[in-house]
Amino acid sequence: MDNLTEFNKKKYNNTFDLIYKTTMEQKENGSITIESLKALLRDQYVYSDLDWLGRGEIKDIINRATVAALESILYEWKEELKNK
Repeated sequence: MDNLTEFNKKKYNNTFDLIYKTTMEQKENGSITIESLKALLRDQYVYSDLDWLGRGEIKDIINRATVAALESILYEWKEELKNK
């Protein structure tokens, strides 16, 4: 595997972990609601569509990792509510 691919994987994983951790902390301390999480996710989807100038590969990786982390939390939260 070349260095760029390895760097991209590391960037994705680090971003996912950071977004997941900080958002889960917000969930646990009550500073984020499921509605505000959905709004954050919606904003990330909008942001990913606003690439007419070209953000570049790194910003796209960050956006994909952010969306994946927020989607994971939203799914887990919905499952948690459903199982209560």
